[in-house]
Amino acid sequence: MWAYAGRTELARDGLSAGNLDLRITGLRLYDDGRYIGIVKNADSYDEATVDLEVSGAIIVTGSMEGPLSCVVRNSRIQQERKFSLHIAAPFFHNAQPWMVALALVLVLLAVFIGLGVYLFRKQAAQRRELEKQAAELDPAPAAAQMGLPWGCSHPSLTGHARGLLTSLVTLHLLQLGSAQLRVEGPGHPVTATVGQDVVLPCHLSPKRDARELEVRWIRRMISETVHHYHNGEDLYGEQMGAYAGRTELSRDGLSAGSLDLRITGLSPSDDGLYVCIVEDADAYNEAVVELEVSG
Repeated sequence: MWAYAGRTELARDGLSAGNLDLRITGLRLYDDGRYIGIVKNADSYDEATVDLEVSGAIIVTGSMEGPLSCVVRNSRIQQERKFSLHIAAPFFHNAQPWMVALALVLVLLAVFIGLGVYLFRKQAAQRRELEKQAAELDPAPAAAQMGLPWGCSHPSLTGHARGLLTSLVTLHLLQLGSAQLRVEGPGHPVTATVGQDVVLPCHLSPKRDARELEVRWIRRMISETVHHYHNGEDLYGEQMGAYAGRTELSRDGLSAGSLDLRITGLSPSDDGLYVCIVEDADAYNEAVVELEVSG
């Protein structure tokens, strides 16, 4: 990973004695987490898990009229680094409270105006599209099922029935257009043992066809892709190497909103949190599934 470029070193002196220690320099807060040491040859394979907990403190001293000193201290590794920051005093002296308040009001006003214009245009576009779809529908069959005298000698009743049916169809389309994606997981951890296959359950609620949506499963802590599906195809360009050839999105259930992911040949490194992300042009939602691998 690019975040570790130039920061790692495997101790060569101890390799002959079976020592596999890994040195990481310049620890950062996001280095905290679980690491797995994997050893294999042509006939065997084994691995071990190491948890790294990184803690630290940031201390800032000084005043607005002089240089600021910042000390980043890590009590676990007994290291600290000092930084200095100088802010010119006139900035604070010239900034009156009313100026700050006015600037804040102007920024908020600009944000609200931009948001209002965007929502108005989006709503107008949706209204035009829904009216177009409603106009293309023929209300005659529905009127016949309701027992209304469509095409008979009651022009006023026919006009009312046409207007009523058009309004009902338009309202139904508006409700469909405003429906948001909602993704749900199992609500409890999924358990499995090393070497088994497992299915991580996930589905849309309410049920709807997911074949034209974009579905992405990722590892939560490292935000890397486990499986990617879009427009009826599985995409492997961003897939983590550890999952190559081991994942499958169930196609049979996509039409009913099922987003289950199958992972084969589990290993201890598969343990953790997975996120099922679903999105289309106008909506986005996700659900978290926890996998516990034992053995």
